[in-house]
Amino acid sequence: MKNRLQRWLRQDNIPLTRWPLWRLSVQVGFTVLCIWLGMEFVQFLAKVNSGAPVDITERPPGVEGFLPISSLMELWLWLKAGIAPVIHPAGVIIIAFALGTALLIRRGFCSWLCPVGTLSEALWRIGQWLGINIKPWKWVDIPLRGIKFLLLGFFVYVIFGMSAEALLSFLQGDYNRVSDIKMLDFFIAPSKLSLYIIAILAVLSMPIKNFWCRYACPYGALLGLFARFSLMAIRRDAETCIDCDKCDKACPSYLNIATVDSIGSEECLACQQCTAVCPVPDCLTFSAPRKLLRLRPAMYGVVFVAVFLACVGAARLFGYWYTTTPVDDLRTLTEHMDSLGHPRDVGGYR
Repeated sequence: MKNRLQRWLRQDNIPLTRWPLWRLSVQVGFTVLCIWLGMEFVQFLAKVNSGAPVDITERPPGVEGFLPISSLMELWLWLKAGIAPVIHPAGVIIIAFALGTALLIRRGFCSWLCPVGTLSEALWRIGQWLGINIKPWKWVDIPLRGIKFLLLGFFVYVIFGMSAEALLSFLQGDYNRVSDIKMLDFFIAPSKLSLYIIAILAVLSMPIKNFWCRYACPYGALLGLFARFSLMAIRRDAETCIDCDKCDKACPSYLNIATVDSIGSEECLACQQCTAVCPVPDCLTFSAPRKLLRLRPAMYGVVFVAVFLACVGAARLFGYWYTTTPVDDLRTLTEHMDSLGHPRDVGGYR
């Protein structure tokens, strides 16, 4: 019984897979950027609360990247009624970037830019170093993977079922105007329940790779659905493959790569960890059909960062980056923020 348990615990383990420098550099860079934005946001709010003169452009718009639901609502309103985002426009640009890149070059946002994804990967690599990584049983794994799609379905049902007037009313309401500040409070002073949940997720993320991303993230589920339509994918050359199965063991999404010609799963994170461990040159590639276009790992990172910077630059140029909420209004709202609970009736839904 003991030997059987040991084999089960180690069935997915291989010698510690190196964290490729090309992707780690991008991940660390964006994680540091998020931390810097958080610090800038704290300083901005300190000025607002002190009554000191402050311009709204001093507020770092990048913090809106942590408001995916609000951003999705503004993006849908923009597409549905042609009403451009004005409350959290930067969040709309960021989610549009994530969706667009998922459609073109798959779900790389999760494995290259998302700080939660970076933290999750760090945890399972610690678990790998400790020798406790496990591969979940299919009868457990498949139903659990459905959770994130159920959550996504709920948000889509609510958001897409709202009229343009209801969307606009919520987005321009007091709660949404300070939702970024409430989000900051969650990080600075989380409740005991939040800490317990975070601790449980952290513990589970060490033996099970990308536990949160795999089972509970509706944002990742949405990107995965968009990635389904991408022409780019991990492709295997069956003629040169030596059936070493290293790609299967290295894949953080537990995908079966060694027996298929290409990976079309929504779970593929485009991390290219499989191509990093493949011992045969050009056996595994991230490419379009017939390899008409190929992105090596380093080039993938360059393209991803370049497109992100281009989106930010275009948003600033055309005026879709800074919020239009006046500082005086923000100051008034923050004084009464504790009384601003989440709306209990949104567009007819309770």
